[in-house]
Amino acid sequence: RTSPPPAAFQAVINISVAAQRPEEPRPQVVPDVLSRVQACVYLVHHPSCAIVRRGAADCLARITPLKDAAVIAALINLNFDPDKDVVASAMKAVTSIVAGRALPNGTLSTMGTILPLKNGSKRLLSPTRRLQPLPSRPVVTRQYLDEMLDSDGDGWHSYMYWSHSFHHGQAAVVDRALIVKAEVDRRGLPGWIYTRESLLDDLLEHDTQELHALGVQLERESEEALVAKHDKMVHSRDVTIAETRALQARDLRALEALQPLWTEDNTETEGGNVWETAEEVEGREAKKREKEIAHLTAASEHTSQLIGMEEDQAKTIKRLTREHEDQMARMELEMKDDGADLLEKKQAVLRARQEKRLQQGKDGIYGDLVWSVVAERVKEAETFVACLSSDFLSDPVCLQELEFAFSLGKKIVAVVMGSMPGMLDSPAPGVSHAGGNRWWPPQGLGSQLGSTPPVNLYLASGPSPIHSVVFAELYAILLEGVEGELRKLQAQVDGEHTAKINEARLRQTLFKQSRLDSRKEWMLQGSNG
Repeated sequence: RTSPPPAAFQAVINISVAAQRPEEPRPQVVPDVLSRVQACVYLVHHPSCAIVRRGAADCLARITPLKDAAVIAALINLNFDPDKDVVASAMKAVTSIVAGRALPNGTLSTMGTILPLKNGSKRLLSPTRRLQPLPSRPVVTRQYLDEMLDSDGDGWHSYMYWSHSFHHGQAAVVDRALIVKAEVDRRGLPGWIYTRESLLDDLLEHDTQELHALGVQLERESEEALVAKHDKMVHSRDVTIAETRALQARDLRALEALQPLWTEDNTETEGGNVWETAEEVEGREAKKREKEIAHLTAASEHTSQLIGMEEDQAKTIKRLTREHEDQMARMELEMKDDGADLLEKKQAVLRARQEKRLQQGKDGIYGDLVWSVVAERVKEAETFVACLSSDFLSDPVCLQELEFAFSLGKKIVAVVMGSMPGMLDSPAPGVSHAGGNRWWPPQGLGSQLGSTPPVNLYLASGPSPIHSVVFAELYAILLEGVEGELRKLQAQVDGEHTAKINEARLRQTLFKQSRLDSRKEWMLQGSNG
């Protein structure tokens, strides 16, 4: 230990010079022992070559002064190194520095070697003692967005709500809207659009969900009422049985107090004098036997009375318990019958309301009943696509949907699907199809639709609107809306992930420092034996 093998140390330096990356500083070999120690400490931690690091640890085992706390701490820090061989070499070096155990030939002794984990200790291997990895960053995908925005829980999310006048609009305009919507769906942006048939189907589907929800709600309420009443009856039964047991115990104690006792009078204890005749002795013994027989008979009768009373009391308790159980069973049957009757009555009322709503849907009347279903579809969508035409502007249902989407803060995309009032008038100078700047924005809808000219698929060139440049522009706008939602949600998820990462790093730092401080103290105290 006083003079380390120069060849071994020089070999470590030569290998490290060849193995180090160009950007890493290369330590110089100097005769000073302290500088060589510092060089080996550097080599233990920095090079990527495991052979160099193990060799540097072996050199430290021979050239480091005994119980050098700084070098011991540097070696102990390798406890969390992924290379197990480097950890083993570092712990052997710590053993040599702490205990000074080295063989005459310069090799390290295995006696008292400090291993990365204490021998026989399962505590350090438990999950709570291991270093936990940092959480990975979640990436928001379309599927993740669909799951988060699926408000009705049907496993499907509508990105777009296409509003058009399907009740009173022209057939060509309705067909154009359906074709455009189908192509957008095919490209990965599903949406919802109503037709006469789909509205009725949606109303019927909503009817089924309402009936199921009503059944579930009444079943839950009935179950809660049944449990409450059952608990009340159980409490009443327990109180009754407890009171009955108290009365029975009192009666039993009173009967036990009447237990016949054996008493002896003076005439029974006296006798045996020399003046007593044989007849007197025989008479006294006969009386004593008679008294004993009478006492035994009375005690037997008293015991029989006690046993009979206990049996009668047990029968009474069983009868009370059975009566209460029968009463609870009748109560459960009555409540189930009442619940079935209540469900039937409420279902009848709900079906009458649903029939009225279905008829309104067939007639194109959007009362409160129909609007409640349509409003849910508007709420679920992220973008509201207004399929504009002259029929749209005169349809109160379309205007109601537009106003509702605007009040919810939805992104509104205006698409011209049919002729608009004044759109084909003589244009204003420099404005294409502006109608003298009178047709856009439509009167009274400036706040909802804005002043930016809409996407005009009505005047799009080509055999089909979906093959035009205008459709590509529309799809880009719709896609940007979805991507914007993804970015917004990703930013929110990233913020939460950053907070978790910071917390995890703090926990790792505290965990590492606690483990290292504990091991360092354990090693310096020589507790390794």
